[in-house]
Amino acid sequence: MSLGVTGARTTIVDGLLDLVPDERVVRIGRGENDDVRVDLAEEFDVGAIPVDLDRYVLAAGLLLPKRISDQSFAESARSLAINLTSTVRICEHLLTGNPRARIAVLGSESFRGSFDTTYFLAKAGVNAYVQQRRLPHPGQQLVVVSPTIILDSGMTRRRHDPDRVAERAARAPKHRFLRAAEVSRLLHYVLYVDEGMLTNTVVSLNGGEFTG
Repeated sequence: MSLGVTGARTTIVDGLLDLVPDERVVRIGRGENDDVRVDLAEEFDVGAIPVDLDRYVLAAGLLLPKRISDQSFAESARSLAINLTSTVRICEHLLTGNPRARIAVLGSESFRGSFDTTYFLAKAGVNAYVQQRRLPHPGQQLVVVSPTIILDSGMTRRRHDPDRVAERAARAPKHRFLRAAEVSRLLHYVLYVDEGMLTNTVVSLNGGEFTG
């Protein structure tokens, strides 16, 4: 069995790979050690993405520490390219070329609102695409796994407002944030345990944070 991943150097992806140690993994990105070299922020040949793998996790993301009004046009365009456009292009390529493609996109509950408006608009766009994109083959699967703030993710560790993060965690219904391992296990369930009826949906992993 085989698994293609973007955003391969993330805590969540690492956790998923630990759960499937026998998978042949194809890493897709711009890093020197990636198997398929593409820059998701730039124009790239989507045909370079292999269509013959069994499963895919699209986990690349970019969150800018500034409001959209303070972003340059180039910064906003780069964010939209990584968080939305490249994801949809890859999905279209896989759904057209692989009748049994099972695809999980790593989204974010930031689509409900974020300091970085470009980021949440992109995530909302991905959610709308996944929910409305009719799959051409019955063996295909397309799901967004949408976590809230992840305590041990790189994005959270790089934030410059740890006090605000801790205060928000204390107000959350579970009085804590997610752990990356919880997201990894959900991705594993979606792609390896579910038999395909879980599709064209956004699975929110937020501990009831947005209840009334």
